Amino acid sequence: MSVYKRGNIWWYKFRLKGEEYRGSTHCTNKKDALAVEAKCRTDVSDRTYHGKKEDITLGEAVSRWFEGYARSLDSGSQTEGYIKVLFSGSSGRRKKGLDASIRFAALSDQDVKGLVNQRAAEGMAASTIRQELNILSRTITFFKDTEVAVPDVKFPTSRKDKRLKAKAKFRYLSEDEVQRLLHELRPDRPINQWSAPEELNWKHSYMLKDAYHMTVMLLDTGARIGEIADLPLDDVWLDKGKIMLFRPKVKNWSGMTMTARVRRIIEERLDMVRKVNTPWLFPDWDNPGEHRNHRFHTIRKAMDRAGLNNPRLIERYGGTATIHTLRDTYASRLAQSGKVTLHQLSKLLGHSTTKQTEKYAQLIPGEEADKAANILDAMEDS
Repeated sequence: MSVYKRGNIWWYKFRLKGEEYRGSTHCTNKKDALAVEAKCRTDVSDRTYHGKKEDITLGEAVSRWFEGYARSLDSGSQTEGYIKVLFSGSSGRRKKGLDASIRFAALSDQDVKGLVNQRAAEGMAASTIRQELNILSRTITFFKDTEVAVPDVKFPTSRKDKRLKAKAKFRYLSEDEVQRLLHELRPDRPINQWSAPEELNWKHSYMLKDAYHMTVMLLDTGARIGEIADLPLDDVWLDKGKIMLFRPKVKNWSGMTMTARVRRIIEERLDMVRKVNTPWLFPDWDNPGEHRNHRFHTIRKAMDRAGLNNPRLIERYGGTATIHTLRDTYASRLAQSGKVTLHQLSKLLGHSTTKQTEKYAQLIPGEEADKAANILDAMEDS
């Protein structure tokens, strides 16, 4: 029999030129399953006897590339997130970039250009746009010289499209901007759904505190958001005033000393997590056995309300303020203090080399500025 049942689903199975082909039809109706089996048999026959390439959707092609290659890489989980945004968008400001149902072989230069135009208009960073383009180009490379039909696409480069070139400027917040942001995030603020904070149940109240607490911890540790969101309670040493941060991006550890306000926040969070059985400092309050996700739309919206992303500032800095801006703010404050070296700053940020830290070097005060001021003062006095 060419189809057989496993549970409620019909599967197909047939042989052609000594090779067995088997798979799910994803059908519960036998008649529909036979139609799927017939199409599969025809497709295999076309490829075997007539050299016809398999015609699959873009979504299926990217999925096969990810499962067959990219998932096993250290960056697999990050890549999976990029794929989700590429085909589904996000609940923030990102819309779906491409339709996963289009034929893979039909992907065109115009589709790629449209993707870049859309992402640039959304304010997506050049590096993130390149990540989406890399997913497409690597999927095409993965299927070259196989039985799958591949598109002929020419991808834009940063040399020809300046929107794909990382900007030399970076964004950090002034003290006034930090205070405005924290004001917009204060847990006792009134919000649309409720007329007063007292009307919140404990879960809603904790979710509001999550955003405020996360912002302060990122400002005072310089950590990446995933390093705090994934922080287990075992790595919080309150008695020693230390936080042990694992840096999955570079696979190293950093011991961070708590600032006074981070210590107060951790003490408050330890009281909060006692309400649920969880091993995480920032749990998913609906599923306390898991840490919360890395999407803090509340922080991004607060940045907009605080005026951090008005058109003048976006033009000045070449992009919007993001959650990563909090990390840049931490590093910039230390660099401007003149009390840490570039090497020390690199260690605090968990960078694998000082090359990654060099963008902050311009903020470290030099002796030249002091000398210039002294000379001008002397000229004024004479």
